[in-house]
Amino acid sequence: MDRSVDRKKDGTDLVAKKRRVVAVATTPYQLLVFLFLKDAFLSDASVDIILTDKTPLLEDLFKSRKLEAYFDNVLFADGRKIRNPYKSALQVLFESLIYNPTTKKIMTGSLGVYDECFYAAPGMPDEIIKELSKTLIKENRNIIFHRFEDGFSSYTVKAEHIISTGSGRDVYKRFLKYDITEKEKDAYLFCPALAESDIGLDLVTIPKDDERIRRISEICRNIFDIESKVPDEGVIFLGAGTLHETSDPERYKEIVRQLALAAGEGNFVMKPHPRAIYDDIDGIPLYGSDAPFELSMMGGGFEEKTLVSFYSTACITVKLLFNSKCRVIFLYPMSDECFNETLRFDHFFNEAARIFDNIHIAHNLDEAKKLLSEAG
Repeated sequence: MDRSVDRKKDGTDLVAKKRRVVAVATTPYQLLVFLFLKDAFLSDASVDIILTDKTPLLEDLFKSRKLEAYFDNVLFADGRKIRNPYKSALQVLFESLIYNPTTKKIMTGSLGVYDECFYAAPGMPDEIIKELSKTLIKENRNIIFHRFEDGFSSYTVKAEHIISTGSGRDVYKRFLKYDITEKEKDAYLFCPALAESDIGLDLVTIPKDDERIRRISEICRNIFDIESKVPDEGVIFLGAGTLHETSDPERYKEIVRQLALAAGEGNFVMKPHPRAIYDDIDGIPLYGSDAPFELSMMGGGFEEKTLVSFYSTACITVKLLFNSKCRVIFLYPMSDECFNETLRFDHFFNEAARIFDNIHIAHNLDEAKKLLSEAG
């Protein structure tokens, strides 16, 4: 059964009247996705955006005021000011019914009254969303919440509601007549067919075409003061050598070295993971750029490159966002050789290889080296 939900491009099937919408973005990628969503569905709405402190680039963007040309209001939520996200039931009840001082503390500017809220949170929403939702629901007990894409986990992790406990949902239903299970029912994704299993929400396709990609790319060039850097090397390895996920760093490094040899001298570069400690490998040059990789890819200079990764979201998102024709080699079947968990999201990766051009899956090192030798 197709779990996606069709929507008209102008969004009129959601609500006919002028809508008051607020969105929350905690990373440049989330902002990028919401710009696509806004362009497709919210042309008839008044749209505010809340950026958060989770990514320094977004904090700088808020201060630059560049987004004010594209949204009715631009707000900022500082999660560093949330001292204790774990609260008693009595405190949560007071903040939900009467007054939530945390929302006031973390926000620059005042929240409005909204009909809908869009946010990206595979699995459990973060503490900022939870705090904001209490105030949003208090101000409008008919507000609807929508999820939107945030990479790989959006397709593979079951969604938890903003009001995550049964007792909490009962309190909201009893005292506010608000049932979150009826008010948070969908997630907007670029390719619902990739979803590994039922994530607990209806899946809505975010449509895109060349003209929409052009419009969003132009907005991004205007708001992000970042210069894309395209490496000379033909093969780019997207690193994953983080402290907590890597169980065998030496095996991880050896796989990377073998792949570099297969790619050919001077043709292989490592793009380190932002939290990596094992991606700086002797003899392997590093790709350095201040731009989030998806934004670097936006310019189209990577179309002749080969991206290699165990399971990096960026390898898929460049296809989802920009229809990139770059070659991708996934090593995820080999993840148990050097990572703490073995990925078994076969449907996601196999569907990606079926749907998109130039995506390959290497089940062992020999297959990976053969694919790289063919990249030439």
